[in-house]
Amino acid sequence: MSVNLRKATTASILAILLVGIATATAAPARATRPTEGGGGFDLSIPEVTEEIRFAGRNVIVHVQGGGGLLWGTVEGIWIHDERSVVHLVTGRVTVNGVWDGDVVVDGIPGTIHVRYWGTADATTGVFQGRWVIISGTGELANLHGHGAVWVDESGVGGYTIQYHFDP
Repeated sequence: MSVNLRKATTASILAILLVGIATATAAPARATRPTEGGGGFDLSIPEVTEEIRFAGRNVIVHVQGGGGLLWGTVEGIWIHDERSVVHLVTGRVTVNGVWDGDVVVDGIPGTIHVRYWGTADATTGVFQGRWVIISGTGELANLHGHGAVWVDESGVGGYTIQYHFDP
């Protein structure tokens, strides 16, 4: 083998090794750091009662279409589908639902699908619960988040959120 061919072969092997090392040591894409925020919401869109039924000392209520406006870290409009169980003996209400929203999260637009759950007082309407983002579309497809949610006696709602974006 000639000296020039040997140098060319050695240089090619070295180049291939360097590319392999650079590729193997490249930093993997990472999720963004968790960010905290919060805001409020109203219940300005009337809901439609789909079903009311009795089960022993409980009343099960299914409502759809209600929702309202969100402001703060998550801004936009939301519509929900909720099933509540009113425990007549205690006055406690167990709430489970989902809502879809056309929103902007920290300046990024898209649609999110959220699950929420909690308890309320049947007399005062005070609600406390938790929520989690199940999925998103558009630029929010890689959004993950969760937080607390509440409604006070006046019907004004608030929320906290901790969120991040996956790569």
